[in-house]
Amino acid sequence: MNGERAIGLERRDGHDVGRAPRNMTPDELMSLGHVRMSAQQALRLRCIDCSGTSAVEVRLCTHVQCPAWPFRMGIWRKEPERDGGSGRYPRTCRRRCRRSPRRSCARGGGPAMPPGTFLDQAAHVLRERQATYGDPRQSMAAIAARWSITLGHPVTPAQVVLCMIDLNLAPLAHDPRHLDSLRDVAGYAAVLCEVSR
Repeated sequence: MNGERAIGLERRDGHDVGRAPRNMTPDELMSLGHVRMSAQQALRLRCIDCSGTSAVEVRLCTHVQCPAWPFRMGIWRKEPERDGGSGRYPRTCRRRCRRSPRRSCARGGGPAMPPGTFLDQAAHVLRERQATYGDPRQSMAAIAARWSITLGHPVTPAQVVLCMIDLNLAPLAHDPRHLDSLRDVAGYAAVLCEVSR
């Protein structure tokens, strides 16, 4: 068994079972690749993983009875209209933004976060996807082979990654603060380094 993975397990009735996170230290959780985030952020990342890593597919998701569906955009919902208002971000978020001018409400992604936290989350998503889909170089090579057949001319793994980056730039052109698209661009930039070696 992988030593790091063993940190998250305990023996019960002769079998390995997962430990209760509340009984684990922050260092133990970080050694498993987890970063500090809200439950809603975790649901959002799970939805992206479920949708083949596409934030667009998460937005278009039709599994309306899934327990995570109302939370898939990273927020619960806008406030009810009041005094002719048009639905605003939650009061707590507005208070934080007023207290700290450096924080801003990212549409669909909650308050902005420090760069270190953002990169930690992007790295966490990369680790999760690699655990699910395997080596990104092999995945991009397989996609390149399929695209080469579909398009009728050779496509390289690097070109696949560049196209995926470009796909995520479309929502950023609409809203440059869209955190999920920013994470995807950062993640694919890391994959581009791998496939270009």
